[in-house]
Amino acid sequence: MQNFLISFKRIIKPDLFYFEDYLQGKILNYGCGFRKNKKHIGVDINNKSMADFIIKKDRPLPFKSNEFDIVISRFVFEHIEDLDSVLNEISRVLKKDGRLVFCVPHVWSVDAFDDPTHKSFYTLRTMNFYCSSNNTNVLYKKNYFKYVKCHLRVTLSWPNISIIRIPISLILSILSFLAPKFSEYLLKLPFLTGVIYFELSK
Repeated sequence: MQNFLISFKRIIKPDLFYFEDYLQGKILNYGCGFRKNKKHIGVDINNKSMADFIIKKDRPLPFKSNEFDIVISRFVFEHIEDLDSVLNEISRVLKKDGRLVFCVPHVWSVDAFDDPTHKSFYTLRTMNFYCSSNNTNVLYKKNYFKYVKCHLRVTLSWPNISIIRIPISLILSILSFLAPKFSEYLLKLPFLTGVIYFELSK
């Protein structure tokens, strides 16, 4: 029963994954910002962040190869212009069978274009082009990862009235877990927002 409740909780609020203590092994939080589990190693370009290491764009990570079991990243990849180089570097520091878990706004989400620093945009199929287990990979010579899964979470963005938003968002979260492709098209409605949670394996 407890495992079911934990799984259900993560469907409703997948962001909890990034802060929970149950994650095993050495964990790198890529672009940790001001929210980081103290047991994780954080990197960020902002020297005012909670990062353990301040990094520069387009420079290698300050770690040896095959060092981390998991790399997590929360709302960072949409700001990356050269995604290919970043994935290559993350793949380098991950151990064999290590995991990359990250979340980004869906391109049809109402807030995807609000931030002018967003450089990359994502659908449920975007990471197929970087994964060896998918036949759509015809544009890239190197496969950095194996595709594990992705989870779309759709919620109500307007009206911002809790008594309306919370129950409808709960229903939408469950629907988007059970029928992600259908829910993806719902995001074309102007009052919905969506986040994609990708999980890849080296």
